[in-house]
Amino acid sequence: MMRKTFFILILIFLSVTAISQSISKDSMILVVMKDTLMTSKVAQKIRELGSYSYLVRPFKKVQEGFSTEWTEKVFDSLSFIGDVYLYIDYNDLSKKMSAWGTFKDSSFYLEKDTLETDDWAYRFSVEILEYIASQRLVKDSTWKLLQLTFYKGVDEYPYFQDNLLYYISDRYIGNRELYIWNMNTNLKEKIPLEQSSEYFPDITPDEKFIAFQSSMFGKWDVVLYETASKSIKRISTSSYKNAYSPYCYSDTLILFSQDETDRSSEIWMYDTVEATSHRLTYVDNMLKFLPAKYDSNKIIFSGTNLITGDTGIYVINDDKTVSPLIDSQVNETDCWSDSSKYIVFSKLIEGRYKIFLYNDGQSSIKTPSIDDDCYYPTFDKDRNFIFFTVYYKDKEPDVFVVRF
Repeated sequence: MMRKTFFILILIFLSVTAISQSISKDSMILVVMKDTLMTSKVAQKIRELGSYSYLVRPFKKVQEGFSTEWTEKVFDSLSFIGDVYLYIDYNDLSKKMSAWGTFKDSSFYLEKDTLETDDWAYRFSVEILEYIASQRLVKDSTWKLLQLTFYKGVDEYPYFQDNLLYYISDRYIGNRELYIWNMNTNLKEKIPLEQSSEYFPDITPDEKFIAFQSSMFGKWDVVLYETASKSIKRISTSSYKNAYSPYCYSDTLILFSQDETDRSSEIWMYDTVEATSHRLTYVDNMLKFLPAKYDSNKIIFSGTNLITGDTGIYVINDDKTVSPLIDSQVNETDCWSDSSKYIVFSKLIEGRYKIFLYNDGQSSIKTPSIDDDCYYPTFDKDRNFIFFTVYYKDKEPDVFVVRF
């Protein structure tokens, strides 16, 4: 009877703690099945790396049952309710460590040859958490907020198409490169450009070209990567002016921003068939970035008025002037759309940038529980998910996703 009462008190305590820390945290039951130096290191790393989005409840398998650091008592079985159940085990014969478990209506399994180093424990922990995230994204209907990346360095600028996540990371080498993460297989491929830094990936609807911002030519340029030939071509027009933030308007048309003077940057469009560019805006005293296709064939962008200092979301008119579309007394930035009437953007609210969804003149907040700045939102073509980057107060950013 005393054990049952204590069990109930533990559950109540953990539930209250989860609510007080963050209403968006999911719970993870973490069990070390064989207690070794390396399994303990991996378990500790998972607790550290997953602490932002998971309330991790650690256990160890012992002869009498399952022990925990909360109490000296040993539980006969694991009856705790969790969103994710993760088991860490080690095989002495094969020298392999395995991570396996379940979440809502699905399971996962990962196995690696073990190296007795702290770096291996860290990398394996990152891989475990990201593997769980990829599987929950495509198979779990219960989550509301999901952290996708857990690497301690930079992960940012997500774009999702056909179950592939395109994003920028400097993982393990300290240089930003373009990664392509297959959510079905958990395989990550990168475009190896280790002598330059890349930003803002986007892909044409037919998947023939990936557009991104790069420093490979000695300044900021917009380039096209042909997926079949793996060749790279610079499409920004100037040999000395910086160009930024490409957007694939269609299979053959690419939007981007380019500096014109020290008082303006303008929106341009490149035609991959004709190999020509033309300028779409002529507005001084305004910096223009992140163009996107909106409401069938309109073009929007994030603009900063250099006279007032205000940042808002603007639409390009037929006469190449611009008009405010979303422009309140606080800053709105980082707009994105898929040619529909929906726009996702970042808005300054009470000292933090939050992700908003706009439709037909109305905006709704999508990240109310996150107390860190959220930028660069995009959404998938089926409008199931909104992807964005969280910029923490004290560490490098990660990629997250919420329901559309």
